[in-house]
Amino acid sequence: MLAADVIDSSAAYVDAIGVRTPLWATWLNIDSAVGYTVLASSPFDEGGNYLGDDWVDPEYEAEAAAAKKRMLAETLSGTAAATAAVAWAREGGLSPAPVAEVETALTTTEVFVGDQFFEVLNRLGINA
Repeated sequence: MLAADVIDSSAAYVDAIGVRTPLWATWLNIDSAVGYTVLASSPFDEGGNYLGDDWVDPEYEAEAAAAKKRMLAETLSGTAAATAAVAWAREGGLSPAPVAEVETALTTTEVFVGDQFFEVLNRLGINA
């Protein structure tokens, strides 16, 4: 079984399990996913005054970095995710691309995440 929970076409949590391969999970476009889990404050002070276009929440960067670190600790990423994905595909009788190609598909961030997910499926040997 392989599934993806897509967040507003921007990010996806992908997880899979096989008969013999253990459960593995990874994020597609994790930076976008972080943006949905840690929200920046609005650019207004307590009196409702606009703080300007260049205002940045001083706590947001640290909170976002901590959330990303936590999300990465709970999942696989990079070569580890690609290796797990290839093992899952092989167990299912598929003919996946080499680990490096699967890793490239998993780490791409320049497309809609749905397109990226289908590319991952294709690299795993599933013609989607």
